[in-house]
Amino acid sequence: MSNLDDALLIELMDLVYAAAMDPSRWANVTSALGVAFRAQFSLMFGFDSSRSRVLYAELWGLPQDALTPYERTYAALDIRMPPALRAPAGTVVTDETLIDRTTLHASPIYNEYLRRIDCDHIMGVLPSNSPDMQVIISLNRSRRTGAFDCQEQAFLQRLVPHIQRAVSMSAQLVTANHATRLSEDLMTRVNFGIITLAVDGRVVDVNPIAERILRDGNTLTQLGGRLMAASRVANDRLQRAIAATLEFRVDRKHNTIEPLMVPSDNGIPLRLLIAPMAVPLSVLHGPHPVAIVFLFAKNAGPKICLETLRLAYGLTPAEAKITARLAEGCSVDEIARTSSLSIETVRTHIKRVFAKTDCNSQALLVREILTGPTSSSASMRNNARN
Repeated sequence: MSNLDDALLIELMDLVYAAAMDPSRWANVTSALGVAFRAQFSLMFGFDSSRSRVLYAELWGLPQDALTPYERTYAALDIRMPPALRAPAGTVVTDETLIDRTTLHASPIYNEYLRRIDCDHIMGVLPSNSPDMQVIISLNRSRRTGAFDCQEQAFLQRLVPHIQRAVSMSAQLVTANHATRLSEDLMTRVNFGIITLAVDGRVVDVNPIAERILRDGNTLTQLGGRLMAASRVANDRLQRAIAATLEFRVDRKHNTIEPLMVPSDNGIPLRLLIAPMAVPLSVLHGPHPVAIVFLFAKNAGPKICLETLRLAYGLTPAEAKITARLAEGCSVDEIARTSSLSIETVRTHIKRVFAKTDCNSQALLVREILTGPTSSSASMRNNARN
């Protein structure tokens, strides 16, 4: 039996409130809960019940790839989830309170998935259970360790109010930080259009250049709060690109980014790049920006200062040039063709850039460059100070 005393409760509370101020620390909370309750593994994740979709996850003791079959197949078959989502926010539940074990053991999710990852007992809680935010904490044990007892459930229940406050605080602080950063450091100072999107695809914010584009309606517009292209064919491509970006999670390695051309009634097309934003754990549900759309004219993309790019990230000249071309809206094929390089050589350079910029996909790299210290407007400000 774990030592579930007041000292441990205070220690866990400290971790929870630290995560409220710094969302990257929710991983510490997840691991500490796993250790405290002798779990095989523990998770903290967001869930979209309307589409049976995991939005994000902090894992402890479970390989990241173990979530893939759950997301693809078993989330929709998880017979424990409907009764869990019906429970009031803050209610501690176990597998015994959610569903009859005979029914569970006869289910596909148990026989095809849970047994394979050695998960026989669960204790969980939804600190937030509303249409805007469903956050789930799940502690999981094998049959060998046994079920969670009443003492453990009561201890977790004492911690729940603090987790709920921390989740709410974290969401509010992150939302405020995003709004401040986008409006003051980026949205009004760059020379290209920017639109941010929420997880449901609705427009959250636009900068003045994008606002003019939407108001003109020649290429892009808003309908029911959603970004739309004036052309039906272009709109089909746009919606697919937005959906793919919103499905993207930062732990997936091979997300690529391709420029999207949107024709205009006045003959001047727009080039669009869509990338996920760096959004912490507790805000990937509700009206918070999770994707960013960059808009610029076909032949007037952002100009990246190569020297600043090299100094900021330690890139070689070749790496800097390829990175700048990506951020300016060029595809890998186009970069290879115009640089007289093979596609594999370009991809090799990009992989090296990933390591130096702490990015793991082209989409994240483009977002980093266009919102970081190397965009033309940021470089001009830095030069003005020197």
